[in-house]
Amino acid sequence: MNAGDTLSHYLIANPIGKRGLGSVYEAEDAATHVRVALKLIPGNWLKRLTREEFVEGLRATTRLRHPHIYPVRSVEDLGNQVLIALDPAEGEPLTRKIVRDPMAAGVAVKLAM
Repeated sequence: MNAGDTLSHYLIANPIGKRGLGSVYEAEDAATHVRVALKLIPGNWLKRLTREEFVEGLRATTRLRHPHIYPVRSVEDLGNQVLIALDPAEGEPLTRKIVRDPMAAGVAVKLAM
């Protein structure tokens, strides 16, 4: 996916990253013009749970509210992948912060915990 592409009702702005569970993009909801982070999980990743159990579990998280949990706005099963829309995280990536300002071992351990 590239900037300017659409997926469901989201306009892709920028790729954020790609890790084991899928890819993450900065996007905008075309209907509400709200900025979101989109996590795309490939359908072939779902091996332990059935696709329905996985999607239902994600939908249940939309009701959670806690300062350390990014709110899930929506979950969509697109057939070949699952799309999760989340509130975007603010701040800089930890990898960039470490390069810019290396931290003491004690601080790194505290962050990891």
